[in-house]
Amino acid sequence: MKLVNVALASFLVVGLAAPAIAAKGDDMTAGGNTIADPGSTSIPAGESVTVLGGLSNEDVCVTVSNSGKDAIRLDLIDTTATEVPVPAGATVSHCASVDSVDLFCVGTRTCTATWRADKL
Repeated sequence: MKLVNVALASFLVVGLAAPAIAAKGDDMTAGGNTIADPGSTSIPAGESVTVLGGLSNEDVCVTVSNSGKDAIRLDLIDTTATEVPVPAGATVSHCASVDSVDLFCVGTRTCTATWRADKL
C-alpha cells in the first residue's frame, strides 16, 4: 500500500508540474492565422536578420520576445519602415502592412529572440 501511495504522489507531482514547466519561457505556439513559424534567432550585435520576407503589403501582427540582455528593434518594412523597440526581457506585438520583417540587435552583445507572425 505504501508503494501505491508513493507512486500516486509521484504521478500527481509530475502531472501537476508539467503545465508549470511548459509555461516557462515563451510559448509562441502557432495558431490558426500564423503565417511564419514561431522561431528562435540569434542576432549579432549591430546587425539585422530578416525573419519574414516575400510579402506584398500584407497585414500581419508580429510578436517578438527578447530573451537577451540587450534591446532589439522590430523593423516592419513596407514603403517605409516602422521601428518598434523590444527591450531586454520584454515581449512586444505590433501590427502593420508589410513587405518584410527584420529584427535588429541594438546592443553590444549577441541578441536572442523568439518571434511569430500572424495574418490579420
